[in-house]
Amino acid sequence: MTSISPEEAREALADIDQVARQTRRVVAGSQMGPILLLWGLIWMIGFTLSFLFPREAARIWMVLSGAGLFTTAVIGMRHHRRKMVESAQARQLMGQLAWFWLAVMAYAMALTLLIPRKNGVDEMTLLVCIMMLAYVLMGIWLKSPILVVIGLVVTVATLAGRAWIPHRYFMLWMAVFGGGGLFFPGLYVKLRWK
Repeated sequence: MTSISPEEAREALADIDQVARQTRRVVAGSQMGPILLLWGLIWMIGFTLSFLFPREAARIWMVLSGAGLFTTAVIGMRHHRRKMVESAQARQLMGQLAWFWLAVMAYAMALTLLIPRKNGVDEMTLLVCIMMLAYVLMGIWLKSPILVVIGLVVTVATLAGRAWIPHRYFMLWMAVFGGGGLFFPGLYVKLRWK
């Protein structure tokens, strides 16, 4: 085996750094930042309104989730139009992601019907953990460490809140740590990964 010179090592490290910067630019130019910002904002608003109006929580989440899904689709279409020539592989991936999230939402609804819950806090904990499992799996699938980290951090924050925060303040906890756990990484991607 031959050893490499210090100059060759520096060149290799410079190449690695350049690839990392290019990867960050591609991610920043993608839909990830705006979608994380959108859903972080939706979660902040949804959990805050659920705290203020607990009897209306189901309606609040239906309206916000519907608006979020519509806006996510608009972001995707705008991104697609901006990219004049997009590969068939990229279109296939977008279709797979859409089906992935539809399956996750269907299973989340089914599990909320099957698993007994004592209260709204238990239901929200279950739903958030399912959504964050989806982030982790998507991060593994797409080789995106930021999605894995978001999923793990928000899951831990959710479980900690469920265990130690009084139930009446859980929704505010989730507005900060759930919504913020999506919003601030989205802001970081949008502003810093250029």
